[in-house]
Amino acid sequence: MLAARIGDLNHVYRRLAVAHGAVLLDLATHPAAITRAAWHIDGIHPSVTGHRLLAEGFAGLLRVASWPVGPVVSSVPAPVDTAHQLAWLVRHGTPWLAKRSLDLVPTLAWLMARQVLHDCMASVGERGPRHR
Repeated sequence: MLAARIGDLNHVYRRLAVAHGAVLLDLATHPAAITRAAWHIDGIHPSVTGHRLLAEGFAGLLRVASWPVGPVVSSVPAPVDTAHQLAWLVRHGTPWLAKRSLDLVPTLAWLMARQVLHDCMASVGERGPRHR
């Protein structure tokens, strides 16, 4: 369900970029963007590797568009083991989830219910009112 919404949003971004001549880095088509190394343990934000991927991708697009862009400078991240990832989740992820459970979780549940209802109504509409 979320993938479909993100796909719809990406389609709008692509249309806007074409309409306005904007530079668009489409990570949906970039194989490195879907690797675990590109994402922070929270799965939402880019990791150091992911930020480097973004910087290199945008720099490459800007160079193709004839913008003067210097080299991308970044540090090599230290490897993060499973124990550090779990510690981060306990220290930061759990409190965040508890705090957001009052607004984010109900909103996500409402969006999911709305989408399921929409899909059911569309399915009934396809079969017609007399089909059972």
